[in-house]
Amino acid sequence: MAEPVHVACPVCLAKNRVPAERLAANPVCGRCKRALFDAQPVALAGTSFDAMLQRTDLPVVVDFW
Repeated sequence: MAEPVHVACPVCLAKNRVPAERLAANPVCGRCKRALFDAQPVALAGTSFDAMLQRTDLPVVVDFW
């Protein structure tokens, strides 16, 4: 069994531990109960950007504009 993956919630930035085999099963945040992956871009700024990068193990694609 694979190690759990840490995923930051795009809404409340809570750090969630998700079993690797459940990443494709539409996991929700343990704090706010919102979907962790909704296939939409997330607007981040300053501290929220830092929190997202520090609290997730998954690759993050960044588009600065």
